[in-house]
Amino acid sequence: MKQQLSKFISLSKQSIRVIKKEGLRSWLKKAKNKIKGYFEKKRIKEKTAVELIRERFFNSQPINFIKTKRDHDRLNIVTDSLEKNSLFGGVATSLILSTLYASKYNTPLRIISRFAENNPRAYFNFLKVTGLPKPKSVEFFSDYDSMGSAQQQLENSEKDIFLATSWWSAKAIQSINLRKSYFYLLQEVEPFFYPYGDDQLQCRKVLEDPKAHYILNTKLLFDYYANQGFDHVTRQGIYFEPAFPSYYAPGPQTFQKKEKYKLFFYARPNNPRNLFYQGLEFLDTAIQRGIIPGDQWDIYFAGAEDIPNLTFSTGLRPIFLGNLGWEPYVNFTKEIDLCFSLMYTPHPSYPPLDFAASGSVVLTNKFANKQSLDYSTNIICAELNTSAMMSGFEQAVALATNGEERKNRFSSNRLDKDWSKSLESTLNFMHDQLKV
Repeated sequence: MKQQLSKFISLSKQSIRVIKKEGLRSWLKKAKNKIKGYFEKKRIKEKTAVELIRERFFNSQPINFIKTKRDHDRLNIVTDSLEKNSLFGGVATSLILSTLYASKYNTPLRIISRFAENNPRAYFNFLKVTGLPKPKSVEFFSDYDSMGSAQQQLENSEKDIFLATSWWSAKAIQSINLRKSYFYLLQEVEPFFYPYGDDQLQCRKVLEDPKAHYILNTKLLFDYYANQGFDHVTRQGIYFEPAFPSYYAPGPQTFQKKEKYKLFFYARPNNPRNLFYQGLEFLDTAIQRGIIPGDQWDIYFAGAEDIPNLTFSTGLRPIFLGNLGWEPYVNFTKEIDLCFSLMYTPHPSYPPLDFAASGSVVLTNKFANKQSLDYSTNIICAELNTSAMMSGFEQAVALATNGEERKNRFSSNRLDKDWSKSLESTLNFMHDQLKV
């Protein structure tokens, strides 16, 4: 209030000086120009409704393209980024799917990233370590530094097939797809990403797109969408089960008796569905109660770079590994005796399956139709309450330290090991839909 009064007094004094020196007409003219300049400046700052909406939903902006002609099909996968530290889990699955399709049908592949510059070396190294066949040809495109502008133009034709990896990439594809349909790899209940509001509504609209053919990761996820009335998704979709090839396998010491065992907590503070704080509370309680004896176990936290520095109530300090790259992660799975990984959705998520495929015992949570994970009897599912989770830890610790029983259970795992076989019906589905 004092500042406003001071400014008013100063302006009044200036006005009086101008009127005395130059006259009232001159003062009115200057005042008019000043007012005009103020509103012109304000007008420059104002945005149109379209501009405001585009800025709000920048991640789903259409890709600027130029229409061209091609003689043969080309598969385009649209993803957020292609970087060495992101090439596992859902990103890896999308690359495996697109690579196997391109190889099976001798189709060129183009990888389009929107939030980071493409890293071709990361992709070709991924092919090398996974043993995937190299497609006929591979192209790379990124518009991350000019999204929605004409600076980067994607050559696009009626022969270009598009594969979305999220609702926002699907929405971007909708406005550039020149074919009758496109594919949408769905690996989570994506409306769960948001509270009820604009974002969730936009997501749900994409899940009702008549031009989309949905490819769902696991029957559990497919069944959840069916149970929740997403008829469009299940009517126009197909599901597959993920595979865990031979690079996911026990190490020489996996089932041996140890002086100290290793527990891994999938710690992702900024991914709410992984329940970092609830998981931390469960883990701290289990250590306090002696269910996980601190002198017999090393606790590892990994999954993100922003894990808070902390100690447990007993004084035990976890070992922080941050965000592991693909190869270090695969090697890490062979060293762990007990994986504790939560996922507050019906999807099993990859860590429980990755570690079970490498011989670990896994403790995870139940959710809706996810009441058990029948891929392995080394996976224990518990309700998200203290009593049930402590019972789960007791079972998991007993099993993790019993090498013979753990090995016997591992030998009866029901996890697919060959991506070509697990995706065969999906690849055929994609090829058949393109003929319609």
